[in-house]
Amino acid sequence: MTFRKIFFLKKFTQARDLIIGSSVNFTLQIRILHTFCFIAINLAVLTIFFNFLAKLYYSAIASLAIFIGLLLSFFLSRLKNKSTSGFVLLICTMNIALTFNYFFNAGIKGPTLLLLLATYLGTVMITPNKGYFIITVSNITLVFSLLTIEFLYPSLIKDTYTGAGTYFLDHLITYIVVSMIIATGVTFVIKNYQKEQLAVNEQARVLGMLNDEKAKLISILSHDLRAPLAGIKTYLGNFVNKDISINEREEIERALLDLTNQTSQLLDDILSWSSDYFKAKKVEMHTLDIGLSLAKSKELFQHLADQKQLSLDLQLEPNLEINGNEALIQLILRNLIHNAIKFTSVGGSISLNAYTENTTTALVTISDSGTGTAILLTEDIFNSSGISNLGTQSEQGFGLGLPLCKQYTEAQYGTLKFQQNEHGGATFFLRFPLMNAV
Repeated sequence: MTFRKIFFLKKFTQARDLIIGSSVNFTLQIRILHTFCFIAINLAVLTIFFNFLAKLYYSAIASLAIFIGLLLSFFLSRLKNKSTSGFVLLICTMNIALTFNYFFNAGIKGPTLLLLLATYLGTVMITPNKGYFIITVSNITLVFSLLTIEFLYPSLIKDTYTGAGTYFLDHLITYIVVSMIIATGVTFVIKNYQKEQLAVNEQARVLGMLNDEKAKLISILSHDLRAPLAGIKTYLGNFVNKDISINEREEIERALLDLTNQTSQLLDDILSWSSDYFKAKKVEMHTLDIGLSLAKSKELFQHLADQKQLSLDLQLEPNLEINGNEALIQLILRNLIHNAIKFTSVGGSISLNAYTENTTTALVTISDSGTGTAILLTEDIFNSSGISNLGTQSEQGFGLGLPLCKQYTEAQYGTLKFQQNEHGGATFFLRFPLMNAV
């Protein structure tokens, strides 16, 4: 779309909202009322001039009455926000004026019945649901009454046409007026229906996204809390099932306190991040040392590694500052470390490293020695739809963790890759731009 078209469309929208009101301030039915009044006002002006030129003075008077009634209805509804009063005035004015016009403009031979039909269609489009029956019955009753009176007392009907040309021209202009009113009303209704339908579809899409995000949050909570809770359970089991010395008791109590504090902080971080994310729908970035983040995650899982007699080695290069979100970085690292522990055999080893790569990139590697069973890993492990059939190990599947890791890594302008190690296990590579290279 060209700039000129965009500019014209914007000006047209502004002019339309100025005349009939915006969707923020008025309902669809009220805006249809304003549209009907505005179009009918302009058409009434044309019919006034035509009727005077055609010497149809009674019809001109009826058109003038309709013009005044429409103008007052528009004023009450659009400017005074009294839509009900404007609607009632509109119906009364149109029906009274057209009844007058019926008797002084050839009755059934004239165009009045066509105008009554247009009035009925226009009012039905802006009538609340409970008013459909009343409007329909009223219109039919009025038309039936007019036809009955003309049938019984034909002398009451006056034929004011001055010639055949005026007769045909009056019908033609009336048909054009009625067609424009109907076309405008129907087009307005259809376009607004389509607009409302798009809004409903967009709302459904947003609700679906929110449900997906809530499901992810639940998965994150269940995944990240499983490990520390297992550690707490183990330490508490030692109190119940073992005779321990005072020194051992104090050591376990300190470990329990540390693990509880870490779990509490972990939960606070996740909930704080999720609250900000769902409100703003964006990731807040700041400077952080990814090496220290890796050390924190390693400390959280040390007890799990000890239970499986795994060596959990950590090698860090200092001052690896990146632009990221601490909660998301921790989420990613916890998932990767937890998976490494899960898929490493008892007595195996896990290596955690963070260093500079090519002077511009912070590289974090998480490598494990594996289960001793060959597993075919593919890029499907990063897709939530393809993570269920990864191998024959006893603990199947990586869950939703890796798809989230990839998603949140890329949200921080990083990359997540992996490779299978020659002697078993796998290595995951996290890369983020260094702050001094951005």
